[in-house]
Amino acid sequence: NMDTIEKQIETVVDSILEDYRQNRSIDKLDIYRQLDKDVVIDMIGKLVRLVVPGYSRDKSFRIYNARHNLSMLMEDVMFNLSRQIALVLPEDADRQTRAQDLTLAFFRQIPKVRGLMQTDLQAAYDGDPAAKSYGEIISCYPAIKAIGNYRMAHKLIEIGVPLIPRIISELAHSETGIDIHPGATIGNTLSS
Repeated sequence: NMDTIEKQIETVVDSILEDYRQNRSIDKLDIYRQLDKDVVIDMIGKLVRLVVPGYSRDKSFRIYNARHNLSMLMEDVMFNLSRQIALVLPEDADRQTRAQDLTLAFFRQIPKVRGLMQTDLQAAYDGDPAAKSYGEIISCYPAIKAIGNYRMAHKLIEIGVPLIPRIISELAHSETGIDIHPGATIGNTLSS
């Protein structure tokens, strides 16, 4: 009988909704106050474009001026990163300001990240006689993706951003099988 199935379903739904009221960490329902993992994943792709421009592009942009394109990309990532950082910081009146300060501190580190990525790229090229070009390494080598994500996550950890660095490194881990903890210390990868 359909009527009894519907009543049973309603009873089950009510019991689950009641279970949500226990105030445990798994019971949070305010999705607007939780970090959005999809936004973080999207930001990583955009950050990679900022770190190694010219090897990937956003097909939705129809802008011919590369500087303007990169500026728009930076503003987008800064805005979203600041919002996500604010969500993972302890709640207080200064949270938004601290998130903006941390975002700016992170972006100030991008030239340093790019310098380290150049050494990573050179080490991969020098270490693999089969490598034909730097573009091949950037596009095809999982280790470069993993270390690129690590480089960004590590800078976020260094400046005191919680949780987001772990998501960044876990994204690379799930895509490449290479697991580098964002708190690990990896310097210049070229041997002296």
